[in-house]
Amino acid sequence: MDRKEFIKLFIGGTALIFVPGSGFFSCTRNSVEPTIDPIGLNFCSPVNLPEEAGGFYIQFFEGREYRPADLDLSTWRLKLTQTVNGSIIKETNLSFDDIATRYPTEEASFFQTFQCVGNTPGGFQMSNGYFSGVPLRFYLENELGVDWAQANRVYFRSYDGYTTNHLKARIINDDPTPAYLVYKFNGIPFSERRDGSLAHGFPVRMVVPDMLGMKSPKALMEIEVSDRDEVDGYWESRPVRSSEPEITWADIPPLQINSRIYNPVNYQKVSRGKLFTVQGVAVSGVNPVERVEIGLVKVKGRNEPDGNIVWQDARIFDRPGSAARPTYDDSDGTAFSEALGRINANPWPAPFVWCQWEFDLQVPDAEGKYGVYARATDSAGNVQPMDELTALENADGNNSIHRLIIQAE
Repeated sequence: MDRKEFIKLFIGGTALIFVPGSGFFSCTRNSVEPTIDPIGLNFCSPVNLPEEAGGFYIQFFEGREYRPADLDLSTWRLKLTQTVNGSIIKETNLSFDDIATRYPTEEASFFQTFQCVGNTPGGFQMSNGYFSGVPLRFYLENELGVDWAQANRVYFRSYDGYTTNHLKARIINDDPTPAYLVYKFNGIPFSERRDGSLAHGFPVRMVVPDMLGMKSPKALMEIEVSDRDEVDGYWESRPVRSSEPEITWADIPPLQINSRIYNPVNYQKVSRGKLFTVQGVAVSGVNPVERVEIGLVKVKGRNEPDGNIVWQDARIFDRPGSAARPTYDDSDGTAFSEALGRINANPWPAPFVWCQWEFDLQVPDAEGKYGVYARATDSAGNVQPMDELTALENADGNNSIHRLIIQAE
């Protein structure tokens, strides 16, 4: 099987499709096999842990183990160009110091939940951290002198060969947020070349908060503003599955309402008749999370519900405080304080940032297998679907309900 394929397994069946990434997604293990212990729940995903243990997910075109370690920052330059009819009409180059120091008053630090477009329900390809950067339009307008009247799209090329693009309007308009050119992760400049840098953006990356991870390229080498209006991205031009080559990955994959159970893990044994604390996270896009519910039902046969699912509200944790600062961050704390301040200045839960939740589940007295479900609802009333609806047709991510099995003994 090709390294860009994975097996997407639900409790009730299987499906085979392509995904952006390498190897089989480790997230499927938590969906179908009890191979890991319960995961520690953190507001900021650690960078020193693998994804399946709760660490920040890593995705490169070249694979999750890839790091741009051979890129020399002393000679690296970010190339900015504008092209019309295939010819360069404007061009400039920026060093890391140019990018990191020229717009101090425009720098913003903010929390962001990343999710891979190919993430399965309950998959490990969802994580949270905080970044610092400047809206990309400042560099394009002030350094390149872009003529937006002659532009349709902005194209991005990365060191590992990855490509993607955005419509001009997404870069120009701060709606719903700016599209950021980022040079710090969890308070640390990418120039320090730690693993958090090399794995998550070095030397600079994009963060586009309202979209899934495929639209926030990292290890950037070139940004081209063009009058072309072709989707022309690595995943955007490739089929979701080989049987239907006309269905390609989405040009605009939004961050949708979603949730994930961290504890228990699938097929975990629990004591019947006792209380068991279910824990997880929920995230949404423009319309923030409003409600998380936990469902329970006895299952039979091939883990099909034996009756109606009983839903009850989970407790959403309060907004994060100073204790949420990641251990990776040994900076002076300025960036973290700003990112935290942005959350504290607005209603909670916040858009584009996950919230943690928990629920005290009363385990039934009777032995057997039970299905545990998590579903979230956003402030606009959008509810996670029980099963994948249009994700395969639109190829814009699968946000169906995460479900797993517990064994009451």
